[in-house]
Amino acid sequence: MWTDQIFPTIEPATLSPREAAVALLKESDWYEIIETHTRDMDIDPLVVSGVIAEIEDAAKYSQRDLLHVVAWMTAHMVRRSFCANPDHEGDDIPHMFDYCGYEDDEDDLCEWHQCWACIGDLDSLIAVTMERVRDGWMP
Repeated sequence: MWTDQIFPTIEPATLSPREAAVALLKESDWYEIIETHTRDMDIDPLVVSGVIAEIEDAAKYSQRDLLHVVAWMTAHMVRRSFCANPDHEGDDIPHMFDYCGYEDDEDDLCEWHQCWACIGDLDSLIAVTMERVRDGWMP
């Protein structure tokens, strides 16, 4: 898996989900990047801590899954894109997925690149993320 190659020093089996999330962020320098970008981009820091808090629910996801989720979500959280949803046009909504540039009808969005606000809640976002990871999609 790509996490093994990028983060070889992390041993998920020995860490709690929160420890794994924090270790992953610190290992990759995303922790500092996120802190910097949340200030620069006016993303509520509670969003960042909320992501980590939500993924602590180990009853729902394996630690390997959690590593994928936190890596993917935090990596894309710091990208400052505007939501492509026409309902959000002009709104300052950070994209939670990498924006692919897909544009078709105004009513048709790329299903792989919807933002957190479009999906509606973090549980749904994690579920969609894991579905894509399990389908073999790599960030």
